[in-house]
Amino acid sequence: MLAASLVHGHTQGILSAAVKPGADPATPIDAVQDQFLHACAPAVRVDGLIALGPIHSTKFDDVPLDDLDADLEAWSVAGLDFLEASIRVKPKDEDDVKELAARAERRQRQLKDAVRGRGVPLAEHPENKTRRILTALAKANA
Repeated sequence: MLAASLVHGHTQGILSAAVKPGADPATPIDAVQDQFLHACAPAVRVDGLIALGPIHSTKFDDVPLDDLDADLEAWSVAGLDFLEASIRVKPKDEDDVKELAARAERRQRQLKDAVRGRGVPLAEHPENKTRRILTALAKANA
């Protein structure tokens, strides 16, 4: 799945303050993040955001799985518990779009095989992690 993100550090406590009752959860979004959001998802509006949670997660980067270095994230939220394994496939100078896509598909198959080889079943949910979490949180806070 193609994904994009913009990572930004915040001073300690700013995110906790933004999700307190009566606070504006959009406060920590700076100009660069706002520009990124408008460029990638112009229909998304940040005014009127509602803080949902909590979400408990733990991330481990560059975990060796066979010949891969995977990022692992364990999530627990609103009755959902799951582990996400992901890898990054970066383009090489000689890659064209087809070559990059083919290499990414091969690496994805390797990741699935490595996970299955450790006895971990793969989820068969059609929704992505973000949709599953937001849906569970919305139901829990309804």
